[in-house]
Amino acid sequence: MLTIRPEQLAALDQAAFELFLRRLARFLGEEYPEHLAGADALPFVRETAAEGRRFGLETEEDLAMYAEAVLILGHGHEDEPILSDESLGTPSERIQYLWERLGNA
Repeated sequence: MLTIRPEQLAALDQAAFELFLRRLARFLGEEYPEHLAGADALPFVRETAAEGRRFGLETEEDLAMYAEAVLILGHGHEDEPILSDESLGTPSERIQYLWERLGNA
């Protein structure tokens, strides 16, 4: 019987997350060259993914929407409180709400 230890599973999860970050960095660099011109998008993506997780965002889709919103609006924009407003629903619902406000739904 094959047994996967928790630390092995965590390593697999981290590797999959790293692949996601690299895919997202490549996508954002291609879609928003004016925001990431001459810069490596991967540090930006890592930073915004960490920020998104602090807001409770967990899925790749939610983290990608958050990274794109930050690119469009910039860090420290006034719409970030939307992501903390629990009256607007779950973290996924809140990023969707912000995304709709940006006209990207």
